[in-house]
Amino acid sequence: MNHKSDALIAQTAAECAAALAQLGLPECAAARRIIYLCIGTDRATGDCFGPLAGSALIKASPIAGSDLASVYGTLDNPVHAKNIADVLAQIKREHTNPFIVAIDACLGKADKVGKMIIKRGPIAPGLARGAGIPPVGDISVTGVVNVLGKHKNTDMWGVLASTRLSLVMRMADMAAKGMLTNYELGMRNEELM
Repeated sequence: MNHKSDALIAQTAAECAAALAQLGLPECAAARRIIYLCIGTDRATGDCFGPLAGSALIKASPIAGSDLASVYGTLDNPVHAKNIADVLAQIKREHTNPFIVAIDACLGKADKVGKMIIKRGPIAPGLARGAGIPPVGDISVTGVVNVLGKHKNTDMWGVLASTRLSLVMRMADMAAKGMLTNYELGMRNEELM
């Protein structure tokens, strides 16, 4: 796991779990409900990192039906630019002071493709496209799915649409396994209290 300022770079599920633990995620499970907000759409392969991770988390037995965590954003019910304001309002109505882990795809430098950037603080979903979505999350997990063009006029949606699905699926699986491992660690710690 590489450190870049306050961001942690993860390439494996174990590194993802360790980064989340280092940022304090398991400790908050006892005090605040964890919301995994998996942002993106299935209409562009590169942008389905969040919904793929959300779908994998929903299938994970410890999180499905949990009183301590909720998942918003799956392949069947994605959270994207057109509905994120409504989803955030729903989260606010249904959960008091939740701890939000925001998961989204991004474009980046070639040496970061296939890696996750995990940091304390929000992400700004849709920033590259000028979507005007407010920053969200207490911790952010950003999957670098493809290379950001060097030119100002790069068609970012085209880059996301032409991203290899196999890479995004591997990354989403790795993120979900890391988050699940971290979640289970938090549950074990809570049982010891």
